[in-house]
Amino acid sequence: MKTLMIAEDLTALGQISLANALGVVQAQSVRPAMLPTALLSTQSEGFGTPVALSTEEWLENALAQWLDMGEEFAGILIGYVGQTALIDKLSVIIDHFSLPVTVIDPVMGDRGSLYPGLDEDYVVAVRQLCQKATVITPN
Repeated sequence: MKTLMIAEDLTALGQISLANALGVVQAQSVRPAMLPTALLSTQSEGFGTPVALSTEEWLENALAQWLDMGEEFAGILIGYVGQTALIDKLSVIIDHFSLPVTVIDPVMGDRGSLYPGLDEDYVVAVRQLCQKATVITPN
């Protein structure tokens, strides 16, 4: 069975995020390897600024375990990340695993405004990450 990394936020209240991507991936008979980029109290728009918990340390430890196990990945799906430093780490992951498929949804804002907590440095980092994409699916 193929394994797909899914790197995006896990949102407690809202209709988007890792919780929804998981069902779509599993329906395609693909094993998910979930990399929650943040734990958010609400989705990033429509509810004000969400309470956020960084998962950066957990993500690094999970990847180290997967490397030790020799897990091979068919690709990665990247959605909302929320932290510039974490975008840089995802870029390294793409390079390290030589992933054949990289799908990026450069989630940053709606209606011409960035989501709360995001700045121009974040936009620059997402643009650089998109250079590694096989497919870009802006929302």
